[in-house]
Amino acid sequence: MKIACAFSITLMLLAGGCSKNDNPSAPADTNAGAIARIYVNPASGADGNTGTDSSPLKTIRKALALAKAGQRVELQAGTYDAASGQTYPDTIPNGVVVEAVSAGLAVLVGANQIAFVGSGNDTTRYLSFQGFQTIMQSASGVHVATSMSAVNVGYAFDLSGTAQAVMNGCTLTNSGVGFLTDIAQLTVNSSTISGQPGSDYFAVLKAATLLINGSTMTDAKASALDMADVSVATLFGCTISKVSLQGAGGSTSINMSGSSRLTLRSTTISGAYGPAVLLRDAGTRVVAKVCNFIGNGSGSGYPALWQSAGNLDVDSCYISGATSSGFLLQAGSLTIRNSTVQSMKGAGISTGAGTSLYMRNTTVSSCTWGILLIGPSGSADLGTATSPGGNTINNNLMFGIRVSYTGGLTAYAVGNTWRLSTQGANGSGQYGSALVTGPVNVADPANYSIDSNGGKIQF
Repeated sequence: MKIACAFSITLMLLAGGCSKNDNPSAPADTNAGAIARIYVNPASGADGNTGTDSSPLKTIRKALALAKAGQRVELQAGTYDAASGQTYPDTIPNGVVVEAVSAGLAVLVGANQIAFVGSGNDTTRYLSFQGFQTIMQSASGVHVATSMSAVNVGYAFDLSGTAQAVMNGCTLTNSGVGFLTDIAQLTVNSSTISGQPGSDYFAVLKAATLLINGSTMTDAKASALDMADVSVATLFGCTISKVSLQGAGGSTSINMSGSSRLTLRSTTISGAYGPAVLLRDAGTRVVAKVCNFIGNGSGSGYPALWQSAGNLDVDSCYISGATSSGFLLQAGSLTIRNSTVQSMKGAGISTGAGTSLYMRNTTVSSCTWGILLIGPSGSADLGTATSPGGNTINNNLMFGIRVSYTGGLTAYAVGNTWRLSTQGANGSGQYGSALVTGPVNVADPANYSIDSNGGKIQF
């Protein structure tokens, strides 16, 4: 996969492990003419000290001024804020590690400031941050953060240029994670992100790349992920829940514009007030496989997945519980295979003028309407003579498929299973080969309805 290759450099940095008890004799800790570890204590230290464990420095800035590649700046327990003499931002030299002696007990506190500026490759471990605008700002280099916690932070990473970052096992509360632009790259592994920052958890712009593995995002006030331009994002094994900006349609879990591209694998998105994913522009593309979209569009009139434009490819997914449609396709194309769409208060799938629907081996059931085709010049392929659909479209409250427009469109629906023994279907819910021309208006529940003379369904 191309995106995996793009992150090969950063992923190599994970091989060192995440244990706090690192080996003091490791080669990275030996520097000729310099101590391997420089200690800092904001309460008992002094910047005139030697920087040893028993004679620590007072400020991070002094320690970083002395640190060389291969050394570690060890922050002893305490609060590193203006009252203790700390000033921000600090620049981490290339090849330097900054870590807490006791995990989570070195607390860096800022007043809407930048904590660190990257000048090369660096690592931070076991640190806690509060109140910063940004934790790491960089336009180059590779930056690894392990077991970090952040509270009330604007963004953990503000990356531009060629900067890359990796975040492992971190916990962020009321904090954004990444603002990415240019060709910057961010990988997030096994992290927990929750609460309501002032903006999105992730903003991915221009040609930036985001990879999130095994992470949880919940209770966002705005979007969990906002993508624009030609940015690329992949989520694997993630959970996004309860994205809720009450009364605003912008409260989508994932918001896409420009020609951004998104891949979802084994990911669950649930409980969003707006849609789980909103594709705004023609160049946007989403591929979702083995995913769950549950209870999204909980606000009145919002679908689970919304295409203003773009291309959506869904395979082996489960979609349920929107107050409107499961899929609202206003423009662009939808391909859905091996999936289940059920329990929608509106249609399972609703399409507009000029759209393209392709569906195979998918169940649409327990919705008010199954499939609603509205508007001329579209196409709907639910199965053909050479490629039977294998879909099951039954147990919907009103009808299985409705062709509702004034243009001339034939919906192909060969080889599917419908409501049993209804409207000409046999006891197994099957139709023989037949071309049905509208108008066909029957009492609900029904397998099909055609509003106009131009509409046709090929069984």
